[in-house]
Amino acid sequence: MYGADPEKIRDSALRAKAEKGIKARKQLMDRIVAALRQGKIVADLQSGDPMVYGLTFMLEMLPKDIPTEVVPGIGSFQAASAAVKMSPTFGYDTSAAILTMDDWNGRVDVNDKLMEPGSSLVVYTMNLDYPRFFSQLKKHYSSETPVAAVNNAGDLTSQKVIYSSVGKFLDEVDYKNLPTSRHLLMVGKFLKVGQARKDHVPEITPGHAPVTVE
Repeated sequence: MYGADPEKIRDSALRAKAEKGIKARKQLMDRIVAALRQGKIVADLQSGDPMVYGLTFMLEMLPKDIPTEVVPGIGSFQAASAAVKMSPTFGYDTSAAILTMDDWNGRVDVNDKLMEPGSSLVVYTMNLDYPRFFSQLKKHYSSETPVAAVNNAGDLTSQKVIYSSVGKFLDEVDYKNLPTSRHLLMVGKFLKVGQARKDHVPEITPGHAPVTVE
């Protein structure tokens, strides 16, 4: 609930949750700043995709005079793409991938809207309501659209890909027991067709010969 104003929350339980979060973040930042002011180096180690849905609020809350550095690694999005050996940005007649997660109160780019074009989806599954999410998917994607649940992407000792489809996933995949916060969902035609295009005709630029792709 980072950014929430407790005074504007009517529900007492949610207001208490927001207040608890504010207190916890302040205590954490006070410890970090105190260590930095003492000349220490503080490292914030994160897994998954820190710059996608990670805890970057800590960078935002630091005093502006404190230098920071983000050391990039291989994010779970790229690791999952490597695991399925297909590029999400291709999908027969689509060429975009949308990174998303479950909807939350106040969000305007809700999944029901994001799904309308039929683009490839990479879904971060923290607290994902699977039945609700797949009911949304079925409105915009055919039941045969491939789905892959990628567990522990990038960890070659435990990485596992479970393939299914929009129409069958809830029935044939034990989604309730997928590793918590350690799996992604990938949805789209790209999982089967790869980079094959639909009725692709290369554009001919005046003065140039047509390009033949073999």
